[in-house]
Amino acid sequence: MWLWLGDMAYTDQRILRRRAPIFEQLMHISMIQRIPYAMSIIRWVCGYTMYVHKDDRRELLMKTVNNEYYSKQVREKMPVIGVWDDHDFGVNDGDSTSLIKNEQRSMYLDALEVPQTGDVRRDARKDEGLYFYQIVQKGGFKVLIVMFDVRFHKTDEDTLGEKQWLWFSQVLEANTDANVILLGSGTQYMMGNRLFNAEKWHNREVKRLLDTVDRYIHPRTPLVLLSGDVHHAQFLNLGCVYKERKVLEMTSSGITHTCERNLKGFCTIALKGNTPDKFQASEIVVEFNYGLIEIDLEHQSISLKILGLNQKVLLEHQIPIENPRMNPPGSKYCENRSFVRSQFWFEAIACHFTEAMIVKRNKFLIFGITGAIIGVSLIIEGIRNVRLYFRLVLGIIKRWWKK
Repeated sequence: MWLWLGDMAYTDQRILRRRAPIFEQLMHISMIQRIPYAMSIIRWVCGYTMYVHKDDRRELLMKTVNNEYYSKQVREKMPVIGVWDDHDFGVNDGDSTSLIKNEQRSMYLDALEVPQTGDVRRDARKDEGLYFYQIVQKGGFKVLIVMFDVRFHKTDEDTLGEKQWLWFSQVLEANTDANVILLGSGTQYMMGNRLFNAEKWHNREVKRLLDTVDRYIHPRTPLVLLSGDVHHAQFLNLGCVYKERKVLEMTSSGITHTCERNLKGFCTIALKGNTPDKFQASEIVVEFNYGLIEIDLEHQSISLKILGLNQKVLLEHQIPIENPRMNPPGSKYCENRSFVRSQFWFEAIACHFTEAMIVKRNKFLIFGITGAIIGVSLIIEGIRNVRLYFRLVLGIIKRWWKK
């Protein structure tokens, strides 16, 4: 089975070149994203100019569907399911305010060749997203796959919307006997406070997600979070046991676009500031990649792999199925503050740029960067965190000034 986790086609790409480029860029500035209603105002000002024509969007979707390699290696060999993210939703970083979301949903389901009958083909008048679940069963072994729609009902306060949260609870309640649970999302779950491009689940939503799973599913049942979006691949975890459950996230993004290809040499620099390492459980893969999940019933294990060109294994992780000793004595358990990132993203930026400038021996520029970091932190994070940033940068300067 093939799972699309968003961006199967860039149906908004022509807008990025021709229409409202200034407003589109404003939507990706972190400070603007924090201003109440700013995003909605920008979209309202732009109006329909923010959308690619319907025929163009359909053409871009079908370009992926009719790709020779995709047709031969995927469509003709296995079932295909999926859910969109922003680019195949039709609006970069789009949300519930999109004026084309119902129209786009119909075209997206056509591209996935979803039958006209069934729950997934919801009536457009019901104003529902693409979220759905699939059960894969072999004998008595049951895998529950839940695909979240992180765009259709998204607001500044909530990614899924209450309808989808209620639906998720009902799905879990009806499938408490599942042996493995896979939860798919277009955006990453465990990213906390990213500096740029805040396309992620809020920490409080991750907590709500895990609490909902815990309410219905036994803690020994393996839970794997699946995500895409970021043009690189990695494994993430909480670094602790949450209510007797270990949680792993598998991010695979890079079939057509990769970080290294897009940023041309600046990928590593960007990831240092934009991907805090609090939840990282692996190296970050910036090559072309895709994910593979294999369930071995004989050896009772789940193999999670990130594969590259020529099926080269780039990352791999093994999970036992229903291991009675999953959490041995001495395991570190999560506390509430585990969902509040203590390692601020300014630390990564301060360390990287300060040391980069030290290599060039430009000490005056160091002070300029220090002042800028403290100034921006004052605006964004508030006075209470300025002391932390100041002490961090001051410590680096003292350490390297004599060199």
